[in-house]
Amino acid sequence: MSAVSLKYQRRQGRWMPIVPVELRTSTTSFHTEAYVDSGAFWSLFTMDIARALKLNPRDGKPRWVMIGDGRPIKVFLFKLIVEVAGRSFPADVGFSEQLRVGFNLIGRKSVFERFDEVVFRERQHELDFR
Repeated sequence: MSAVSLKYQRRQGRWMPIVPVELRTSTTSFHTEAYVDSGAFWSLFTMDIARALKLNPRDGKPRWVMIGDGRPIKVFLFKLIVEVAGRSFPADVGFSEQLRVGFNLIGRKSVFERFDEVVFRERQHELDFR
């Protein structure tokens, strides 16, 4: 499959690798954006998005995960269909009330694994999914 190039978005005066993402359950879908984070293991989204998808946290698998600032947060993991860079696939996705970094995160688990390469081209402000 050929590469898909996505432009970074300008936020808070900086270029950031934020891309469109669709999350789907068997009955609902939600379009949002997420920061592509090669240092993140899990893909994490706010609990507001879980509510929009009509997900009940009690139905998810609870887990404590460490975020970039070294703080543990409680997340609830669900297996959803994720669409990013033109591909749809099942992925483990976490939701948390404690995610307060200012954006959702796309991590390596279940997402990066679906591509041969995820390339950050900083000078061009582009991200390639191959």
